[in-house]
Amino acid sequence: MQAYRADFARFINSKMADRKRTWASFKNQMKAKRLKNTGKNINKTGKHNILDRKELVVQRLSAEVSGKAQKYTRVGPREFVTYQDGELTVEGIKEACERHFALEDMSCDILASDQGPSCTSMEHIPDLKVIHVRFINETSKLKKDEKSCNHQPRHVSSVPSVLVSDRGNHENEIPYSSTRKSYPKSLSVSQMIKLGKTLKPDAAGKIFDIYSFNLETMTWDCIPQKVEFIIEDDVLGSGGFRTAYKATSSYSGYNHTPWVVKKYLDHVKKEIKEDLRLSMEEHTKKIVQMHALAKNTASQLTKKVKEEGLTTQYGETLKFKDVFFAKVDEECVTLEEFIEGDFVKYINNTGKACVPDSDIIGQKAQCLAHFSYEKSKSELMILDIQGSGHMLFDPEIATADLIKDREVLFCAGNLTEIAINEFISHHSCNEFCRLIGLKVLES
Repeated sequence: MQAYRADFARFINSKMADRKRTWASFKNQMKAKRLKNTGKNINKTGKHNILDRKELVVQRLSAEVSGKAQKYTRVGPREFVTYQDGELTVEGIKEACERHFALEDMSCDILASDQGPSCTSMEHIPDLKVIHVRFINETSKLKKDEKSCNHQPRHVSSVPSVLVSDRGNHENEIPYSSTRKSYPKSLSVSQMIKLGKTLKPDAAGKIFDIYSFNLETMTWDCIPQKVEFIIEDDVLGSGGFRTAYKATSSYSGYNHTPWVVKKYLDHVKKEIKEDLRLSMEEHTKKIVQMHALAKNTASQLTKKVKEEGLTTQYGETLKFKDVFFAKVDEECVTLEEFIEGDFVKYINNTGKACVPDSDIIGQKAQCLAHFSYEKSKSELMILDIQGSGHMLFDPEIATADLIKDREVLFCAGNLTEIAINEFISHHSCNEFCRLIGLKVLES
């Protein structure tokens, strides 16, 4: 009996040992499989692809979660975002996205997925094939229950992106280096060695005297800021009034993006002086003032959409960047940030639509024109609406009266009530006009 019990015990112990070995082997296989498919492996591969391609694939998400699942919802399709840094970092990705989407007073926040949380290091991003981001107001504080991947709250800087002086809030301001986000440049070994040599400038630069317009006080700064730019010889584009050239600057505050310098055509200079009886400085300043009004009106529409809780239905609103008046070699020019993408004209300065009625951005452009007319109590209308996607530039403003106090209003492209009536006669209120409650237009 005792011998039987001993044999039985040895049998049980042998089976338990076999089971332990089998279980240990299974765990090792699962561990190896997890390591093989880990996000770090995908992340590493993605880094090389991004740095080789110099672009990210980004999915923008809503600023806040919604629905029963508490998810961030998609805002538009995925987009390619240019990434120029030599090293892939969280701050570099944020800066690239902020530059690409160009949302005023908004800060980029990288999310691990459509359910969060916020990512504060590269290890937190599970897959670099598609990066999920949202944009939040820089001056707002994140809610207490919004935690980052390491369970620490992310603090958002409340420092404005541009600041010129203490004269008030500038609608049209000159960038200033001390308030811009600054990231150290990633240098290759060859670049480090190159710094040991005397480097010569690539081309002769031009000194620009840049002036800022203050919309709040309706005044121009008297003292210009001097900045050196290198203007490319090739023409970037040409219209009926001006020719555009691409320019770059190494000056702090201006080296974050390419710029566009727009110069008048010779025959236009003659028309402005003889027909409008304006100096080139007066007319160029009017262009900047007109652009500031268009930008302010677009911002007022955006404000209305947000205040009435229509952001989801309306989607992204149209916007303008700042434009500056400058003098270079005594020539009056405008200076503005270069906008990537394909150029589309949505409405001509004649008031005629240039895209099919089914075009969504075209519908929003008509809504903006309609909104400007109603906002001004039928005194003026923003036309010549054009740009790349939702980012616009070079508008014209048509007024009900051409002359006020013996001076022609706005610029040479003001086609007055003729253009306004042309727009009204062909405009049928679309879903965006109805959404924000605009009245039906009558000639």
